[in-house]
Amino acid sequence: MSSQSIRPLLALILGTSAAALYAPPALATEAADEADGIAPGEIVVTAQGREQRLQDVPLSAAVVSGAALEKGNIRDLQDLASHVANVRIASAPAAELINIRGVGSGLSANFEQSVGTFVDGVYRGRSRSARAALFDVDRVEILKGPQTTYFGNNAIAGALNITTRTPGHEFGYNASALRGTDGEYAYEAGVTLPLDDSLSIRIAAKAYGLDGYIENDLTGGAGPFQREWVARASIAWTPSDRFRSDLRLDRGRARNEDAYPAQVLNCEAGTATAQGLCLRYLSAYGAGADDDLDRHRAGAPSDYDYDYTELAWRNELALGAVTLKSLTSYFKHDVNAIFNLFPLPLVGVAGSNVLFSAGGPETYRSFAQEVRIESDDSGPLTYTLGAYFSRGKLFTDGTLGAFFAPLGAALTAVGYNASSPLASNTLFHQTDQTWSAFGAVTWRATDRLRVNASLRYSIVDKKAARSVVSGLHDGSAVFASSATIIPGSPAQQAAINQVLAVDAAPFVDSKRRDSKLMPGIGVQYDFTGAVMGYASYNRGFKAGGFSSASSINLFGPETVDAYEVGIKSSLFDNRATLNVSAYWNDFKDLQEASNFLLPNGTSLSLIQNAARARVRGVEVGGAFKLSDAVTVNADLAYLDAKYRDFPNGPCTPSQVLTIPNCRQDLSGASRAFAPKFSGNIGLEYSAPVAGGRMSFAPNLFFTSKYGQQVNNDPLFYQEGYAKLDARLAFAGDSGRWEFAIIGKNLTGKTTASFRNSLQNFGSVFALAERGRSAAVQFSLRH
Repeated sequence: MSSQSIRPLLALILGTSAAALYAPPALATEAADEADGIAPGEIVVTAQGREQRLQDVPLSAAVVSGAALEKGNIRDLQDLASHVANVRIASAPAAELINIRGVGSGLSANFEQSVGTFVDGVYRGRSRSARAALFDVDRVEILKGPQTTYFGNNAIAGALNITTRTPGHEFGYNASALRGTDGEYAYEAGVTLPLDDSLSIRIAAKAYGLDGYIENDLTGGAGPFQREWVARASIAWTPSDRFRSDLRLDRGRARNEDAYPAQVLNCEAGTATAQGLCLRYLSAYGAGADDDLDRHRAGAPSDYDYDYTELAWRNELALGAVTLKSLTSYFKHDVNAIFNLFPLPLVGVAGSNVLFSAGGPETYRSFAQEVRIESDDSGPLTYTLGAYFSRGKLFTDGTLGAFFAPLGAALTAVGYNASSPLASNTLFHQTDQTWSAFGAVTWRATDRLRVNASLRYSIVDKKAARSVVSGLHDGSAVFASSATIIPGSPAQQAAINQVLAVDAAPFVDSKRRDSKLMPGIGVQYDFTGAVMGYASYNRGFKAGGFSSASSINLFGPETVDAYEVGIKSSLFDNRATLNVSAYWNDFKDLQEASNFLLPNGTSLSLIQNAARARVRGVEVGGAFKLSDAVTVNADLAYLDAKYRDFPNGPCTPSQVLTIPNCRQDLSGASRAFAPKFSGNIGLEYSAPVAGGRMSFAPNLFFTSKYGQQVNNDPLFYQEGYAKLDARLAFAGDSGRWEFAIIGKNLTGKTTASFRNSLQNFGSVFALAERGRSAAVQFSLRH
């Protein structure tokens, strides 16, 4: 069988079913064509720091090509996660929630993420960076389970390893234009310009827009209303066959109006939940009150602005049997997110149409330097040795404006009254430094047996400070901010802080150091040339830190002992692949961010170390080439993610009303964003037609129900669903142009990515996901 004929099959290896949906056979990862010892068309990854065939890497991974992202109109990590089993990413007002195998960091702006995001090796540690656009990408590797050896101490649940397109040695260009429903558009272009035999540059840019898919009946507009652009310049210099230098600069900007268009649920007349704000809503609007997840809302809009810059400079020098690699990077982003946590068309204290104002700026800067020495793979021992240093600075400016109830009525003793619009601002500063040394070795004990061992030692230092100012919102802006607060006297501030559950004290200890030794051991055995089995153990670690919320609390590090076994196989003369993995992860002192609802409707935000959690499951994926024209594929997962010991978890809203100082024992409860079953099943049909080639690729993604809050409240569960996407395309004989029709969520399922409680202890606000959509796309490439 020729390499051309097996290319469609190899593009559908385990974990690549999202790529299989959108990428025609000619769009296999281009980097594989140049990797030593890897046949053209095979999927190549850098999960272990060097280029390898996906089928040779002893871990569970999903790989999606950049061409697949472009052709499927997958523009960010949240959209990508909706096509991959055991991966859930949700955008919430306080943070982005990134989960792999039911594990991720929760609702706290100061968390480093349990799922690390890396772009060409550059670490993006803040959750908000998940909103950065995916564009001009060679591939995205979704690596499941702890990846601490090669990606550092914070990749305790997995890693999203993104590789951008680098300048080649030949002139080339690509361009695409997309127009769709809901006012959606996407324009992308890139060009590679070789300046001489050793120097080449690539310039790429993308603009994206969406007019919104949730109607706001209060304002007459729709949200989220998005306007985004991103640009990249890359330079590759190869003065000899022993040295290569790559420099990349990214700039991106997003402006998102009505960014969190939340809808009210479970607010019905005659029910126990019809109290507080819900009762006021029903009294004001009667039968016109809307409490369905129907993509209609009525509330003051929220805004989200995001700007980022990323610089990466990679150098590689071959020194005989070893290669010296250096990566120098700088990343910064500026975020300003303001949102209305109670999205109801009611008037609050002092005439405000925002009932609960929250949010504020976040600024983060980081510098990192990594050095590696890698051996070639010609001998029985292959090794990597490295050292890493990073330094980051974080600033958050969080403001709460509680206008939903006359909370000032309880503060008459300090000069306030029921018309007083109470607000509080918390400034948080943190610096962090990480030092790591790591090494990994593979010993080829026999022609079939390989033994892998790794070790990483990390030291993480953090220093933090906080200050709190409370007072009255002056009304000069819709949302409260540090600039709109009229500070109260010391006695007034103390009284406000008690009502709003704000702790104004500084950190008792403003410095902390966490360190950990993280070993790994594993074996691989080639049963045949087409079947490989593996077993591994890895210790993962994530440092502790300081809470940036209105409460003053510190949290300790978390650790995991992770075990995994699996088989990767190619069957029936490479006409089919079947890959199976099983895993068992034991987490200790798992970091959880929880909101404890208080009887007056405010909430206390705490970060706790849940004592223990267990995550186990099975992942099965593969593809079968039925004929030269038809390939079917599947990526399926079973997940059991539970707390083994969490005696002081947050309560449900109904428990808060009946149990004083409520704490809930969540031992044995399921973790949030951990559906028991998830996956996708797809088909790809590709055949020549007059003047070109036609392809059709439907894909069905499904998930069972899963919770969206730590407290395991049934009100915060997303019911199971299945969504059908499809792409119909026609390409010319040359392959240089293509016209496609893209349909998403063709089954029209109405789902929500995130749910949280309203003030009245029974109703919910939810962020609905986009419904049925369609787009046309025209693309060129050379």
